[in-house]
Amino acid sequence: MGIPNHLFNATAIFYNEDNPKGAFGQPSKVLTVIGKAKVRCDMTNEARMVQDGNFEQKRRVFRLFTNVLPPMLDTKTWVRVKANANGMTFLGQIDSIRYPGLSGHHSELTVIENPPMELTIG
Repeated sequence: MGIPNHLFNATAIFYNEDNPKGAFGQPSKVLTVIGKAKVRCDMTNEARMVQDGNFEQKRRVFRLFTNVLPPMLDTKTWVRVKANANGMTFLGQIDSIRYPGLSGHHSELTVIENPPMELTIG
């Protein structure tokens, strides 16, 4: 049995990361859409990291549950999630993938919001 439709509270778009060279030979990140799914999304954690007293970075962790996933997901896959109720949007990278019981009834993804500075979504 999968997740009931009324519990899906967001839409997720999945992106594959490519790293072509830029005009000066520098690596860049280009995201290409590979699929879309309705998901149950919960924010599980938010942390603030300060290094040397002057560099601050915020990191949020989300857990996604879904009945259907696009093929070829791995920890280089990026996800843009938009909540249905309030329109909250975030972009993150998959940190872990779980298929409970290998039974195919649902999948669990841990997504970390930590977007890169230079990113192209194609």
